[in-house]
Amino acid sequence: MTAPDLAELLARADQGNVHALFQFGQLFELGQYVVQDRAQARMWYNKAARQGLAQAQYRLGLLLQSGQGGERDAVQAAQWFLKAAEYGHADAQFQMGQCYRLGAGLPQDPDQAREWYLKAADQEHAQAALAIAVLLEMGAEHDWVGAIEWYRKAASLGLAEAQYLIGVRYAEGMNIPADLAQGLHWLSRAAEQDHAEAQYVLAEQLGRYQEHHGQEQTVRQNQQRYWLNRAASLGHAAALTRLGLILELGEGVPVQLDQARGCYLRAARLGNADAMHQLGVLSELGKGVAVDLDSARVWYQKAARLGCAHAQNNLAGLYYHGRGVEQNDMQSLGWFLCAAEQGLAAAQLQAGLMLLHGRGRAQDVDEALFWIQKAAAQGFAEALYALGQIYERGFGVAKDVAEARTWYLAAAGRGHVQAAVQVAHLFYWGQGGDTDQPAAVRWYRFAAEQGHADALNNLGFMLKKGLGIGVDAVQACSCWIKAAEQGHVLAHFNLGTALYAGEGIASDPAQAMEHWRIAAEAGHLDAQFHLAKALAEGGAGSTDVQSAISWWQIAAAAGHGESALALADVYTRGEGVVSDPVQVAFWRQRANELGQTTDSIPSAGVTQEAAADPFKKADKILEAANRGSTVALYDLACCYEQGLGVETSPALAHALLRAAIMQAGDQAPDLWQKSLDRMRAQLTTREVNQARKMAALMLERAEVSSVLDEFKQGRRRTSRKKKPMT
Repeated sequence: MTAPDLAELLARADQGNVHALFQFGQLFELGQYVVQDRAQARMWYNKAARQGLAQAQYRLGLLLQSGQGGERDAVQAAQWFLKAAEYGHADAQFQMGQCYRLGAGLPQDPDQAREWYLKAADQEHAQAALAIAVLLEMGAEHDWVGAIEWYRKAASLGLAEAQYLIGVRYAEGMNIPADLAQGLHWLSRAAEQDHAEAQYVLAEQLGRYQEHHGQEQTVRQNQQRYWLNRAASLGHAAALTRLGLILELGEGVPVQLDQARGCYLRAARLGNADAMHQLGVLSELGKGVAVDLDSARVWYQKAARLGCAHAQNNLAGLYYHGRGVEQNDMQSLGWFLCAAEQGLAAAQLQAGLMLLHGRGRAQDVDEALFWIQKAAAQGFAEALYALGQIYERGFGVAKDVAEARTWYLAAAGRGHVQAAVQVAHLFYWGQGGDTDQPAAVRWYRFAAEQGHADALNNLGFMLKKGLGIGVDAVQACSCWIKAAEQGHVLAHFNLGTALYAGEGIASDPAQAMEHWRIAAEAGHLDAQFHLAKALAEGGAGSTDVQSAISWWQIAAAAGHGESALALADVYTRGEGVVSDPVQVAFWRQRANELGQTTDSIPSAGVTQEAAADPFKKADKILEAANRGSTVALYDLACCYEQGLGVETSPALAHALLRAAIMQAGDQAPDLWQKSLDRMRAQLTTREVNQARKMAALMLERAEVSSVLDEFKQGRRRTSRKKKPMT
């Protein structure tokens, strides 16, 4: 518009031409050809509006409603909207609906709002059609059918927001039967109009649709990335975060940690809590950056305060372990509970365990079980397993092995490997219900397929004996080989026995003796006995009676009755040593103490058969130790060191071995002192001093059980204060 044109327009406006008046209002409102001045725009619109021009009345209403060009006046705005609406102005009719719905300048009246929306919608006003849909959907009667028709009308009129909303409803089956194809159709139309949220949702829904219809993963991933990139370019924070995850995890693209971090940073600046959480993860794990626990804490805190449950859980973990912050149980429990209240199963479990052990606040078994059961109700395998442990041990509840068996079974069904091993044990021994060896085989096999060493060994034992399954010595050996490769002591012994006898595997005495040696050096008494016997008999081609005697002495001193009898026999016949009646009497006495006789050698809890039941074996040895047997003290130390039939405890193992050495005096084998030195190196000074005191108490009382019980009770008290059950 030229200066003459503007002058001519002004002249027409001065003459009262209503269209010129309105046009001048537009020029000042938009700042076209004149300096933008909305106060002037109000003045010109007012002049045109007073002459009855509906467009001017509507524009004046908008300026009054928004407070542009002067004071905000919702009442006057509604009055001008009404005048324009009565002339049939569709936008003004829509605004009248808004005024009545929101109570802006008019009394709030949903019925009046709907009437005005309908008038505007009759003129194909898309926003009015959408407003009717929302009223029907959210109203007291919840007219879902009517609402979807109005959504469809607004969407058909090209309104991107309506296309997005109807697309989401079809895709998710929100109040209507799900129809993913229809959902994608409407989402695509909204996305093409650069509706960022529609682009983001479309990317997520495309994966579902294309996977269901068998489309190649690469095609799906490419299309998803296309729409995510479109949304991200519009500043959609969730799309930026999702792109960051794709780049971090390498979903269809090479892993690009720098670019992933860049996406997270952009999203975090937009206030996205999930992106802040991911930045914390990168810093905590050192992915693409140096490990920076302080930075991780800062990002977790920002996300946690915005309500991100995963960030709350991770922040709780930092306080729990004292990583990058001072260890603080109260802070840890507080954040775990925040995440738990949002339904995060991992946090529910951890909060429950802390309350169970009295960490962060006084022990509260009822609340602890409440949270753990909430996690279990979500099918969280770790929570199911934890409940099994609680009921099996009677921790804070009455001991109930049947209940434990139920929880272990549920956890195992969710793929929890250790739960599978536990429930297999219970089925095998008939604890908490009937004995069910086929079920034990099934669960041992499941855990064995995941590489669990105990399960492999036990499955091999059941295959060898035909317990719950047909005898299969070949498969048994295969299991033992895999377990032995993981350093499983009993598997080494079992494999050695099979190799020596050529059962299920080609006979190889040299290899058999090597496996026995590995188990023997780990303190396995039957392995020591069989290795000694093979050495004495020349099983690998040459005899070595002196080495055999050494191993029998070690085993016998540790409480192995058959080894004691073997030594008595050696000293009787004088094979490899000078015949010595005193030694014969000594070793026969030891054999008798361990339940052996000179006439027969029945199973007595420390034989090969007893090795399959470490719990009974440990009980048998404890009884002998309480009767004052030195070798039983040594054997019990081995049990606590290796976790055979008892819970592993290096401190108790050290105390028991020290007591055995003190009681044996000069007769203590050199191996015992070497073992003591090895154990000591693994303990703290405090633990060593505690072990010395316990050893002295055992000898002073001439009884072991009470000292062990006192130690365990003390540790349980400490555990409740410091360490959650795992």
